[in-house]
Amino acid sequence: MSVLQRKAQAGKQEHQARAMSVPKALRVCIAKTADDLFDLPMAVIGAVQEKCSSVGLPERVDESGLMVFLDGPGGVIAGAVLGPEFVTALVQQQTTGRVTAAQTAARRMTATDAALCAPMLDEMFRRAHALLDEPSDRDLLAPFRFGAKAESKRLFLMSLDVPEYQV
Repeated sequence: MSVLQRKAQAGKQEHQARAMSVPKALRVCIAKTADDLFDLPMAVIGAVQEKCSSVGLPERVDESGLMVFLDGPGGVIAGAVLGPEFVTALVQQQTTGRVTAAQTAARRMTATDAALCAPMLDEMFRRAHALLDEPSDRDLLAPFRFGAKAESKRLFLMSLDVPEYQV
């Protein structure tokens, strides 16, 4: 390997280390958006991105979470499932101004929960999209907006109709 090739390789590795991937953009934007919109300190410990076929999707959707449809550019529809702890923290912060550490009983997610989470989703996707470097990542994580709450897991899965997903 020549000196020029080694320098080019080092530069490529440095760029890749600084490049903003989809998981990294989401990690950064979730914490920043929660703080900016709701004065809610939040940290995302880790995020992974992987492909999933439509056959494997049902086992990945947790019914205890808030299932929402997202509207994307050009009529693209996506879905998101927000964990019950995440939803509870957002709701508590917006309604009482603080998040309690007490365990809450499992409950059915409501349209009110979805409405309180909508600004978080809209802003998080807007910010994350703006951070991405690669055109393929920007296409994947388009500036989606909150669409509607899914009433059941069955309806949620029926509405998502492509053969492969990025999870």
